[in-house]
Amino acid sequence: MVHWKRTQESRTIEEGSQARDGLVAVGIFFNVVRRCHTEADRLILNYVSHTRRYLSVKNPAFVNPSLLLPADGRYYTYKGSKTTPPCNTNVIWVVYNTPTTICYRSYRVLMGLQSAEIGHPYLRMFGNDRPIQSKGIHNVKANFLQCD
Repeated sequence: MVHWKRTQESRTIEEGSQARDGLVAVGIFFNVVRRCHTEADRLILNYVSHTRRYLSVKNPAFVNPSLLLPADGRYYTYKGSKTTPPCNTNVIWVVYNTPTTICYRSYRVLMGLQSAEIGHPYLRMFGNDRPIQSKGIHNVKANFLQCD
C-alpha cells in the first residue's frame, strides 16, 4: 500500500513523490492458503480484480487498512526508494514482520496486476522493475525488541 502526504504543494501522488517525506509504502508478506476467508481476500476478489471498472466510480469501496495488517503490529521501517521508475529515494518504508494470509485465488489476482504510472508504459507490478540496489540498508528501525 502506498500513501502520499496531501498538502497544499502536493495534491497528487506525482507531486507527493517529489517531496522529501511525501510517500509511505507499507509492505506485508503473505502466506498463501487454499480457503479465502480474510479481509484481504474480500478486498482483492471484490475490488482489486475489477480495478479498471472502479477507476471511474464516484463512491469507491470502503477499506479499513488496519484489517489488512498483521495482528501483532511488529514492523521494520527505513528510508528507501520506489520500486517502479523513476525509483525516487524519498519513500518511508514500513515492512511488517509477521505475514498475513490470503488465498491462492487472491494471490493470482495480485500477480496479474499491472501498474500504469503517469508517463510510463504498463509494468508488471510484481517483479523487479528497479535497478539493483547496493547491499545493506542503513538506519533500519524496528518497533519491537529483537533477541539473537
